[in-house]
Amino acid sequence: MKHVLNVHEFDLIAYLHEYASGFEPQYALDLSVLAEAMGRGFSRAISYLKGINYANVLSPNKDGEVCSELVYLTIKGEAAARALERRLIEKGVLIDGTPSEIYSALQRYPVSCRADIVQDIQEPSVAVRGSCAGTQE
Repeated sequence: MKHVLNVHEFDLIAYLHEYASGFEPQYALDLSVLAEAMGRGFSRAISYLKGINYANVLSPNKDGEVCSELVYLTIKGEAAARALERRLIEKGVLIDGTPSEIYSALQRYPVSCRADIVQDIQEPSVAVRGSCAGTQE
């Protein structure tokens, strides 16, 4: 089954791919830091990505107390991030051969343009608006 992701979900995948040292639980990032960085749409994005097994959330216990929750990409989420990275290179949003900076590259575009890019990645037949192609904030 093909999963259709929105711009917030792609942002979250990109953020985890860029800022975590790897994928799987040992590379989890603090959920509260992510929520602050990602802002609006974060809760729904993490919920959906958990539901399709692209991300997971840990609630570690420390001496019986719940510590800050942690979030990480699963192997499926990492595969989606790499596919996103390939498509962004094809679209000229990222430069091939540079360190992966998917999240940073996407944040240079207004949300409406990022939504177009995300839609185009998932449905290549849909054209990116002329005002978004190659235009950055």
